[in-house]
Amino acid sequence: MATGQQTIGELPFRSVWPWSSDTTPGYEITYLLLSYSSWLTSTANPGIDCTFMGICFHISAEFTSIKTRLAGLAAKIDKLAPDWHVLHAEDNEKVYAELRETVDKHNATIELCETSQTLAQEMILIHFITSAMVICMNGVNLIIARGAAKAIYVCYIMTALIQAFVFCYGGDSLEESSTQLNTELYNLSWHKLNANGRRAIAMMIQRTNKTISIAVPFFRVSMPTFANIIQASGSYVTLLNTFLE
Repeated sequence: MATGQQTIGELPFRSVWPWSSDTTPGYEITYLLLSYSSWLTSTANPGIDCTFMGICFHISAEFTSIKTRLAGLAAKIDKLAPDWHVLHAEDNEKVYAELRETVDKHNATIELCETSQTLAQEMILIHFITSAMVICMNGVNLIIARGAAKAIYVCYIMTALIQAFVFCYGGDSLEESSTQLNTELYNLSWHKLNANGRRAIAMMIQRTNKTISIAVPFFRVSMPTFANIIQASGSYVTLLNTFLE
């Protein structure tokens, strides 16, 4: 930017450096570093969010696949033994083999969910804490700001809310798909199976009674949690605003 006879280089963000950023080559180096840091931030955060949602959708699809297999198995049992008849020994063995495969797949999916939860616990907790802080601080700035400056803080708040929504929606999708297995298990004609088949169904029902979700210390990642974040942030913003008045 030219001001009379002097040319002042504008930087993308306000910053303080141990060298002069007004002259060459300090200006060029500073500009590149700031541009790289902004690019890294704008790509890394969505990348983490999309990766987490992708993992949740993958596990959710696994539970949906198990639900479909159970529905097909229930139809097969009713076809082989209509009304109140029981399965023959040969049919029992075939159905039990398919049921065991489904149980193993269900156990593997639960283990995958638990492993993902263990690896992502700290990251999710830090993400929600920082999102709540961003929403609160920018909510206060939104109240203080005047004119067009309000739009900047609205963008910050919307970005933090979208990030929290992505996490909560993914976790809620996983939780909902896991709870739907109970219905399909109860629809199975367990009384037509032998003792091994009934025992396998009972074990699977026992495991599905426990809600499968992405849980971190103090809360579960779900849509009710997202609603609580908005509610708590609004309360904190109101409280901080009373101190500013």
